[in-house]
Amino acid sequence: MSNIHVRRLSADDAESYRALRIEALKDAPKAFRDVAAEAEVRPMVYWRELFGGTRTFFGAYDADKMVGQVNFMPETGQVVAHKGWLLGMYVSPLARGTGAGLALIETLLDYALTTPCRQVHLGVGDFNAAAIRLYERAGFERYGTEPRGQIVDGQVIDEHLMVRFLDTTP
Repeated sequence: MSNIHVRRLSADDAESYRALRIEALKDAPKAFRDVAAEAEVRPMVYWRELFGGTRTFFGAYDADKMVGQVNFMPETGQVVAHKGWLLGMYVSPLARGTGAGLALIETLLDYALTTPCRQVHLGVGDFNAAAIRLYERAGFERYGTEPRGQIVDGQVIDEHLMVRFLDTTP
């Protein structure tokens, strides 16, 4: 049985974050707005600098191996500071079903509560039933669908837009 723990990431985690991100892009290319071939050639300085921006990154670990990741991006500006985004969610296939995904989401939501954010949004491909179920378990509700949210290798993907209000009980 796995012993999953989640922690906030820093620039010191850039190499393991990069490796898992590239795994994600190869394992689930339709799930992200990025491609492995481009990610693989980005220099390490790019990956380290990610941790100095406005996003906050979290990693799920099984012992000392990162098996999942997610990041929180707050909206900026006075009239939209109440909103943030859950982005880049991924759990390695061997860690699926261990609770790592829900632990990442709950950690992100707890963090969002320490900011001006009062609602967290996300987009998920309509093909990704497992992810949709996970987000629903975490209290997210669908509020719309973006037609043609992505086109990957010629395949049109509609994206369901979901929200979790932090100031109400799900």
